[in-house]
Amino acid sequence: MTLDQAIRAYGDWVRSSGAFSPLTHHSKMLRLKSFARDSQAGDICVSEETFSLHASKWVNRPGPTRASTRRQDLNEVRCLAKFCRDNGWLTAARFPENLLKVNLRLLPHASRESRYLRVPTDSEVGKLLRAARADRHPNWYPIIIIAAETGLRMGDVFQLEWACVHQDKLVVWTDKRDRRVSLPMTDALRNAFACIRKTDKDYLFPIERAQILDVKHRHNLSTQFKQICRKAGVLNISFHSLRHYFIHACRVAGIQAPHISQLVGHSSTEMTDNYGHNHEPPVTSGPLFEPKETPNHQSELSVLLDGE
Repeated sequence: MTLDQAIRAYGDWVRSSGAFSPLTHHSKMLRLKSFARDSQAGDICVSEETFSLHASKWVNRPGPTRASTRRQDLNEVRCLAKFCRDNGWLTAARFPENLLKVNLRLLPHASRESRYLRVPTDSEVGKLLRAARADRHPNWYPIIIIAAETGLRMGDVFQLEWACVHQDKLVVWTDKRDRRVSLPMTDALRNAFACIRKTDKDYLFPIERAQILDVKHRHNLSTQFKQICRKAGVLNISFHSLRHYFIHACRVAGIQAPHISQLVGHSSTEMTDNYGHNHEPPVTSGPLFEPKETPNHQSELSVLLDGE
């Protein structure tokens, strides 16, 4: 069993299992095909060396790829290794996934740094809505309201059906985890639904839905959102930041963590705890960082310098 054959078999299993969305399947295959191509190991029989040597070199390849992306690559290679072992193609006594790791010492500083993301403020969400109202794509205005009021992921918003909308609630089966979430119908949501021009009997956003289901072109929607952010002067956020915004708003409103997890479709409160917090760079100015006056004694550094 060569690596290319193992990857194809793994892809077939991922698709047939029904546990992953088409986008997740596409992402998994892109990573593993890149692994086989970049390491030139596609024709090599699956073995412990395939993972302990070739995979390790690929995960720690030179370049600006962030550590977080490399860890995602690593996780996918580990899943493939486990799949090979479960099918009897990998019989090494020592399971190779334990040999794989991202070596941070090999990465430049920029790759080690986490990407700066934060929760948008109420004022910034207002700016986004004003920019969206003036955008040439009219659906972005209700889309941003829905995302901010429900915390739904991009794919779930764009695939909303009119049958999901009830008088007192919005009921959605999430695309990523296939979980049912029931969200209260707020005045803001009612206004958002009221301003949507109905062009399809089933879906709220039929054009955007077609794009989000096309793995090769769904990035166009993220590009449109980024353009709205630039027009609004709101930086360092993504569409997913609106999910963080909703969870943060729930905390401020005093809603308990288990209930928030139910609202957003998380399997545990531990996952929810990772949301709704600002991940800002450390403060490098202010009273704590201003030089202290030392009239009665010299600093230890100045004493050492004077003695040279």
